[in-house]
Amino acid sequence: MPAPTPGISTYRGGSGNAARPQEKSFELPVRVSPPPSGSNVKLWVYDPENESRALGSNGIFFQKDGGTWTFLNGNSDGSVYANWSAGSYAIDTVEPGGRATEYSRKRYLATVSASGEFSLSGLVANSQGYFTLTITKMTAKQVYLPTSACRLEDQTGNMRGAVGFPKREYRLASEGRINALIIPVDFPDVPGQGDPEELFRVMTDESAKFFYSQSDGRVQFNFQSLDNWLRAPFKSDAYRLGSWNQGDSGGYFSAVLALADPLVDYSLFDVVYVLSPKETPATSIAYGPAFPSLPGDEPMMTNEGLVRNGTFSGADAWQNFPGAGWKWMTHETGHLFGLHDLYTVSIPGTYGSWDLMSLNWSTEAIAINAWNRYIQGWLTESQVRCLEPKDLASPVETLITPIEREADGIKAVMIPLSSKKILVMESRRSEGYDSLSDKQAGLLVYTVDMSVQSIEGGWNTQRRPGSTRPDFTDAALKVGDKITVDSIQIEVISRDASVELVRLSRR
Repeated sequence: MPAPTPGISTYRGGSGNAARPQEKSFELPVRVSPPPSGSNVKLWVYDPENESRALGSNGIFFQKDGGTWTFLNGNSDGSVYANWSAGSYAIDTVEPGGRATEYSRKRYLATVSASGEFSLSGLVANSQGYFTLTITKMTAKQVYLPTSACRLEDQTGNMRGAVGFPKREYRLASEGRINALIIPVDFPDVPGQGDPEELFRVMTDESAKFFYSQSDGRVQFNFQSLDNWLRAPFKSDAYRLGSWNQGDSGGYFSAVLALADPLVDYSLFDVVYVLSPKETPATSIAYGPAFPSLPGDEPMMTNEGLVRNGTFSGADAWQNFPGAGWKWMTHETGHLFGLHDLYTVSIPGTYGSWDLMSLNWSTEAIAINAWNRYIQGWLTESQVRCLEPKDLASPVETLITPIEREADGIKAVMIPLSSKKILVMESRRSEGYDSLSDKQAGLLVYTVDMSVQSIEGGWNTQRRPGSTRPDFTDAALKVGDKITVDSIQIEVISRDASVELVRLSRR
């Protein structure tokens, strides 16, 4: 595939469907207890496999104006009643007790007008004033049949992304042309400055180059943008996003999607980026998370259907270090391919700064690592030497070519240690997107646990003798180093301009 063409083209596709179809709530098939006096919310939650019966859950969760989630008890007949004040609400239907593996919660967006009238986006009430809600039934899990001993199955249960195989549905394709839309949004208190296409080009050009490189030419991004700033009808701090992982990020993203809906045919795009002015203060929007959506994610619905993948920018996209903007965009886009965060929050770091999915503010080792490339299909089976512990009854020597080098050869050696844990070895040098000192460069050795969720420490870099740095930048093995990981002894025999020679054996 040819290299991506630099620049952003102006969106000329026009609007899509004029309005999102409204579904009519059906008449209740059962008799329910009457609503308490003054109720303006009347819901009936039904079983998605049989509309004639209640789901059997004990209520719903709701959130008003991006605030705290609150549980609202329902009745055994499936009815849920409330008297809500004016505002915007998110509603999550809840799986019946003990059946979380069968159902995925479904989100609805609602509003209560100043006069107290309740309405649901995409749904109208039946003749009795009830809105019929349901939950998402999980599809039967297909049996995963690995074609190699190293293609370990993801065991986190996370359907939005995976640490192993297979790649999740709805994520960005690992091969081909990816059509991306930029919605430049500004605010009454933070007006956009200049041409947004020029402003954001530094993000898009470098991000496109990065994924083209890391995918070995398999992925090509095509960016389009609305031709001018889209003014939001709210201030920049309206969704309380001034602290990391706080506020109503989904509400903000869905509000901008809705604002642009009359102008855009979302069906033309694989991913949507909502980008705000460089001047937006961190106290208004500190961070920009990714939104890898699934069926039932009501906030991501538009007139043309579900926006499967998207993100928005915050002040973190304009930090004061080289490449901040494109590295932010690339990291969040990594989630939209289905990749996990490799950093940790509640425990000390276990992997360090060896991948853009770990520390996207780094200027050193930012290339996508071998395991992440492998699960995306960006390393082929011919580039991975898969050994099982039984293959090491006698020592095995293998050559490893640097991960960032455009050359044939083995780019990684992998050994499954169990059904859920794999050992990975790759050569990291100051080449391509990696800018490493001689002290940093070497054979990177790490394990990946298929059962550990994102940011919880499932990635563990193995240290060379004498390695002490908390970010593991001194952990890569040098010539003469020898370590043992789960009874597998790894020794770097030699290193030249082309390869590392590694000896593997059982202890």
